[in-house]
Amino acid sequence: MKILITGATGFVGRTLIPYLFSHSLTDICLLVRDRQKAESMFPGLCLEIIATTEGEWCKQVIGYVHRKTDWIKYPVYHPLA
Repeated sequence: MKILITGATGFVGRTLIPYLFSHSLTDICLLVRDRQKAESMFPGLCLEIIATTEGEWCKQVIGYVHRKTDWIKYPVYHPLA
């Protein structure tokens, strides 16, 4: 199962990502504003990272979801993102 996480470097994301890896859920894509911050927070984890500006965030998510619709079964949206 592929997992797309927005806000990965925030309070929830920094706890959620190691938890997912510890439960063998490793096919993860992060949508972040700062690629270097994400890479430094999760060293050694093989993650797909998409860096975007705040204004482009919505376009990036929609575009990514449309390209990957074959694996999205249970979308979860972060209401505070």
